[in-house]
Parts: sequence; structure tokens; C-alpha cells
Amino acid sequence: MKTKQLQRVGIGLGIVLLFLGCDPELEADLYVQDILDVVETGNILEIPVRLGMPIASTDDCEEDKNKMLPALERYGIGTKFISCNSLDDQMYDLLEVEMNAQIVVQSDKSSTIVFKGMFGVLLSEVDDGSINVRVVKTDNVEKAMSQIGENYPFQDTTLSGFNIRVYLRNDLRTPVRYEVDNSFVDNNPVDEPTVFELDRRGVIEIIPSNVRALSILKNGSAKFGRLFKGW
Repeated sequence: MKTKQLQRVGIGLGIVLLFLGCDPELEADLYVQDILDVVETGNILEIPVRLGMPIASTDDCEEDKNKMLPALERYGIGTKFISCNSLDDQMYDLLEVEMNAQIVVQSDKSSTIVFKGMFGVLLSEVDDGSINVRVVKTDNVEKAMSQIGENYPFQDTTLSGFNIRVYLRNDLRTPVRYEVDNSFVDNNPVDEPTVFELDRRGVIEIIPSNVRALSILKNGSAKFGRLFKGW
């Protein structure tokens, strides 16, 4: 297994997962070169992710850390506590950890891919040479929430919603094309398959619809887009 070190700002997949009455929020940076490397080599790539859990106050950081961290360490990959952050514009604060997520290619459509950790990205090549991109939530998310819930007996830790924001970044020397549908792209609604052109160092912000986000939550994965190799 190949583990990629964090060597550039925002290279990884930043995740914020909220519960206790708040929907999960998944924020990601996906790099085109990472996608191509995994497809071409077949290697599993681990990228750092950031997970933020809502807490009542940073004053209770140590207590909440002791209640949450064991489950996140058990079900996440390489989980490390980062800090507790105060949010001035919210009714809650965040306890943040860092863990790894896997990017995996499915070379055989009949094969079953088993992800380690809590989140991942599944790639598969299409007959025309393009690459389908899916966001994956593993059963470890529910297992972690269930274990954490045992420490909060009067609060509901069941996930009922899922908000996702992904920044697709072209770190190649040449332009690329990426197809998106049923999402907001740079705050503009896109309901039909639409191809966006990303110049060198270009970036687009993609926010899937509630239906697609709920599909990830309920079904474990959903298509997030399609990358076209070459121009």
C-alpha cells in the first residue's frame, strides 16, 4: 500500500463530520494527478482527511476528546487528535482529528472493493477511457457513531443527512475535462451532465445535490463525476 505524505497545502481530503442534530459535512480536495496515478498503477493511495466533531464548548475539549477519540482511532486510519476550535457563528464548537482515506481503482467490475477506514474514493475506467469517480462512506462511520453514542446517552448520534463540498484541482501541465451532473458547480446549478474544462492549475467547486449526498449516506457510495483523460 502506498501512503502519500502531505506536502502541499490542501492536498488531502478534508472532512468535517457533524452530528448531534447537525448534518455531516464532507469537504474534499481531489487532485487530477492522484486520480491518474491510482488508475495507472493500481496502487491504493492514502490521503489525509480532517474530521470535525461538534461539541458543546471548547471548555469541555478534554472530556469530549476522551469520549470520541477511541472510536475514531478504532475505525479510522491513522487517526490523530488536532485541536478543539471555537466557532463564533455557530451554536457548537468542533473537535478536530486527522485520519487517512483511501483512493482505490476497481479494475474488475465483478470484484468487490473493501475499504479500510471511514471514507474513500472509488475509481473505475469507462470503455471510452474516461474515469468514473465515486465517493464512498464505509460501515465504519456508523460503527464509530454508535460507539461514540454510548458516551452520550441523551443525544442522538444517528446520521440523517450529508453535505458534501469537493474542490477538483488540476495539477497537470495540460488542461482536463470533468463531467458533473445533479450538483452545484461554483455555486451554479447543474441538473444535466455537463463537461467543465479545467486549465492548468484550474479548480472547480462541486456540491452534490441532497439526493446524491443522501445516496452516499444510505447506499455507501454514489457517482461524483467523470474525468476525461487527454484533451
